[in-house]
This record gives sequence, structure tokens and C-alpha cells, in this order.
Amino acid sequence: MQPDTANEAAACTRRSALYHEASLLSIAIAAAVIVLFRTVIFSGFDTILASPHDGLLNHALTAHWWEVLTGKVPWHTVQMYYPARGTLGYSDGMFLFGMCAAVFRALGADPFVALQLTLMVFAVVGGATMHLLLRRHLHMSPLAAGIGALFVILAAPIQSAPENGHLQLMAVWLAPAELVGVA
Repeated sequence: MQPDTANEAAACTRRSALYHEASLLSIAIAAAVIVLFRTVIFSGFDTILASPHDGLLNHALTAHWWEVLTGKVPWHTVQMYYPARGTLGYSDGMFLFGMCAAVFRALGADPFVALQLTLMVFAVVGGATMHLLLRRHLHMSPLAAGIGALFVILAAPIQSAPENGHLQLMAVWLAPAELVGVA
């Protein structure tokens, strides 16, 4: 009986530590997302994190995928390039943005809010999967992995400049997820 009790106590301690780490990581990631998207959040989503030119282009490309999923346009021809046909290759990098934004559109969000929420989801996915990568595959401490996760969230925009409209580069947040997938 004694070994079972000791094993159960150890398992309970490990679960408690895991829940504690996950809770702290969730709070840290939420805080980082709030800091990064503060202008969007505190404006009530009336402000977009993009330039007036390329940012609107990215919104249009994301909206294309909503139109495809609702059966209004063919998947391979982006309407803003009319009259040219078969223009998807000009903007295929926005596919994942469009799929994620379509979920928010289906839930009732307008196109601009849907893309801002998509960027937030990508930031959370990037931070969480970076933490997972650093903990499970590189065996880093919870603190080091947490700092790495926050670095991924907060440093990506510095490199990609979403304020300058280059939202498509924010897909860099998905790189840790890709690495976890192959590791």
C-alpha cells in the first residue's frame, strides 16, 4: 500500500506543478497580448493594427476566404484583381489568416475585427507552442520557457511591423507550432 500512496502523491504534486505553470503562462500570454494589441482593444476594436494601405489589402485578402467559404466567389480568383483570373498565387500567404478569420466571421465579427482577433490567436498560439517547444524538446526551465514564449509574442511585431501593414509577416508566430509538429 505504501508505494501506491507515494506514487499517487508524486503524481498529484506533478499535476499541481503543471497546473501552476499553465496558469502563470496563461496570465503572462494574456498580458503580452493585451500590451501588444492595446490600441485595438482599448479602442473597442475601432482601430486596426495596420497601415491604411497594405493593411486594407490584407483585410481584403482575408475577406476573400470568407467569400469563398460562403460560396460567393471561386477560390482561385481574388476579386480585387479583377479582371485578371486565377490570381490566388498573388496572395496565397493569407490562407491561414482567412481560415481563422472565417471562424470569427461565422460568429458574427465584422471583417476588420475578425482579422484583429486572428492576429491575437496567432500570437497566443505562437507563445504557447514556443513554451511547449522549449520545455518538452529543449528541456528548459519553466521560467526560461516562459521568457522565450513572451519573446516570441512581443518581438515578432518589432521585426514584422504590423503598424506598417505587413500583417502577412505575422505568420511568424506560427513557426513554433510548425517546429513542435515536426519535433
